[in-house]
Amino acid sequence: MKNNLLNERPMSGFPLSIATSLALETLFNPVIEVFDTTREVPPKAKVSDYSVFIFNINTLLRNIITSVPYIAIREVKFNEVLDILLEEIDFLTNFFNNNNMYIKFYINNYSYVKKTYDIKKLRNATTEKQLYIDQITAYCLDKIVKEDNVDKFTKDVKYHKEDNGLIFTHVPYDLLSYDNFTSLALLESHTGLIKTRKTWNSKYYPLPNKDMSTLPFFEYLLITFGDNVMFHPDPLKERLELYEALIKKKVHPMMSDFSLSILLK
Repeated sequence: MKNNLLNERPMSGFPLSIATSLALETLFNPVIEVFDTTREVPPKAKVSDYSVFIFNINTLLRNIITSVPYIAIREVKFNEVLDILLEEIDFLTNFFNNNNMYIKFYINNYSYVKKTYDIKKLRNATTEKQLYIDQITAYCLDKIVKEDNVDKFTKDVKYHKEDNGLIFTHVPYDLLSYDNFTSLALLESHTGLIKTRKTWNSKYYPLPNKDMSTLPFFEYLLITFGDNVMFHPDPLKERLELYEALIKKKVHPMMSDFSLSILLK
């Protein structure tokens, strides 16, 4: 029998953990009661603009785990968390299919990142809470990865080059796959905001008192500036030097990787 704490987790508009369901309110009219009737929902997206809707299973899982207090998660069996995750995947699959929308699920193990970058650069679990959540995550993903409807990646998220994709992920590194699509936009957990490449610079670890909104989004910059998920930022002095160089060169969010490399030579 599933744990009541997870069954009673907060939801809004859809039978999904609240961070996920709030995001879906940007795409669809609610099918159950919303959590906050006073919330200002972002403008409804034109779903016909997208040919594929891409969900990071790790993000769905993270949103389930964080929907209840950590002390409550400690009382939940791993297989009960997995059951909830499978229910959410099943709901999303049926809901999107019933609306004639193409949905894909993926797991990225980021083995390329782990092989390429120094372990000191990567954010890894250190606290008791983080280590425990890592155990739950590993258990669930090890089970889910065997499912036929789950795509497996080690670096880039890839489907069809002609796709206009909307991706649901909390991992900024996944956004570096934008060149694999005609267009790629991010559907953000909690806020439900749809962010195009112009605003992905908001995913960089912030620099104190600096406006990063004119910066492009590239791997080199992500590694240097860091984020809140995968990469520790470089020392502040180095980040400030790079930032000032970029501002001096008048970079903009939509410039190409090649153009940036020429500017920084």
